[in-house]
Amino acid sequence: GVEVCIYSLEEAEEGSSLGDQSSSISTWIQHGRTAVLQPLAHQEVLDGGLRRATKVVCTWAEGDVLKLGTVYVVKAFRPEVVRIWQKVFPISTSLHLCLR
Repeated sequence: GVEVCIYSLEEAEEGSSLGDQSSSISTWIQHGRTAVLQPLAHQEVLDGGLRRATKVVCTWAEGDVLKLGTVYVVKAFRPEVVRIWQKVFPISTSLHLCLR
């Protein structure tokens, strides 16, 4: 399998200047957790070639970050898509791509 580091997005409430209204902001947790994923199938193309998807099974996980024996679909943007987005959103590329 392949050892990966998994980071999660956290939603935090942010106060607003408009009375009791509040909004949420997404931020990455500071420390990722480790897991080992075993690919089960070849990569498939998604979204007209912008992303790839691979089915994997979790064979080991730190804490409860993933469930052992569960099959997951890992989706990833192609490297050239990430490079283009880095030009548009240089500070928060990962967050913007994650939220798409």
